[in-house]
Amino acid sequence: MKDIEQLRIMNTLLKREVLLLRQRIAELGGQNLTLEEMEQEEKQKRIEAKRKEEMEQEEKQKTTEEEKQRRIEAKRKEEMEQARLAVLERQEVSKSGTYLKSFLPDGVISTESGVLEQSKKTVDSLQASLVTQRRKLQSITEQLKKKEEYLYFQIKWEDVFVKLWDELTDAERESITPIPLPYTEESVISFVEQLKSAKKNRDTFNSIVSLFPDSTANKLLFLCDREAEKQKIETLKMAIETEQKIVKKLESSLAFHKTVLQELENKTHPFFLSCMKTIPSRKLAVGTYLVTQSLWEAVMHSNPSHFKGRTRPVDSVSWLDCVHFCNKLSKKEGLKGVYRIKGEKVECNFKANGYRLPTVEEWTFVAKAHQKFDYAGSNDVYEVAWYDKNSDNKTHPVGQKKPNGFGLYDISGNVWEWCWDKRGVFRQWFTEKECTSRIIRGGSFLNGKGDAQLYAPENTDQTLRRKNHGLRLFRTLS
Repeated sequence: MKDIEQLRIMNTLLKREVLLLRQRIAELGGQNLTLEEMEQEEKQKRIEAKRKEEMEQEEKQKTTEEEKQRRIEAKRKEEMEQARLAVLERQEVSKSGTYLKSFLPDGVISTESGVLEQSKKTVDSLQASLVTQRRKLQSITEQLKKKEEYLYFQIKWEDVFVKLWDELTDAERESITPIPLPYTEESVISFVEQLKSAKKNRDTFNSIVSLFPDSTANKLLFLCDREAEKQKIETLKMAIETEQKIVKKLESSLAFHKTVLQELENKTHPFFLSCMKTIPSRKLAVGTYLVTQSLWEAVMHSNPSHFKGRTRPVDSVSWLDCVHFCNKLSKKEGLKGVYRIKGEKVECNFKANGYRLPTVEEWTFVAKAHQKFDYAGSNDVYEVAWYDKNSDNKTHPVGQKKPNGFGLYDISGNVWEWCWDKRGVFRQWFTEKECTSRIIRGGSFLNGKGDAQLYAPENTDQTLRRKNHGLRLFRTLS
């Protein structure tokens, strides 16, 4: 305590010394200031210094507030720009559309506008060809009918003539003019009249007889060449069979293309249902619709679905079925396969440009489409999803509900969509080697609206096939 008191005394003495020195300096400078005036001046200087310090702090605080406001404004502008870009991307993605070339109808160009026109031309061309072919078939059939009637007529009369030749006397033969070949109805009638005249002295006669100018041994020279005529008939029959096959093929092709045209007009053809949306920011192509049964059947030549319908989503497919399907479709489209499959072990090359299942992160991104909804495209589940309250416990044709911001249908509801990720990796319950379950997203017609939300992952063993499991195609763009 004594030390502190001494320090205070020394401080006071030093202050006085300083004031005395200042007074001495002021006197030397022509100023006559008292000690009190110097203390007042010193006090004023301290007040001025404090005020200046406060102004500097205030200015600094003002600068800090302005900087904070600038940062807030910059962030707001950045968010607005991101929102603007998101809107532009949604518009761009929803307008985009590429199709699987291997599912184009014959002779159809690979644009949506040209598909219908080309299909109509194909149907018209087939109808014209069918009319021409039917006329040709009718013509050949008529030729055959005439040829068969002709042969029957010739054989009938030849048999009669040969049988009755010996019934004629020499005098009767001399009085009858030979019938020229081939026999006709007119020549036979004329011959009958001659025969009646030649045999007028007879009471009866068996039938019409033919006259041969020479002996009976030469009469075969005047007979119809039956084998040649039969050969002509067989040739005509073979031609008819060929034409019938062509007509049948044309009829089948016409029926097929009429069905194709109807599907194209209704936009239910696999070509339309294979539409892929392009997302430039992620270099992804995503299926506009769930994989339909018609598309699955065209690739796998089978339909495992529980609920049948060409435009319904394929169901009852396992995760392993889906990766096999993706590889086969990639090969069909001339793309590099993504998966290397050995039994139940599958490796994925995400850099390959073939078709594949999405990662959970990719699925979530395209499902949200830069929007903040509970479901894909709306906060109203009924607008966008088939779920347990409106599905009647069955799947429904794709594309009947409202799409999300990217123009993708049935992201929520209808059938669960398989993802690449394993359950163990996603929820960290198992190591990757231990886990055989794969993540499924989107909910289904059997599940409640909670499962249709965009934040509700489930999982299923990769080998299981269930009637509410399906898939959506993804592809990495170079």
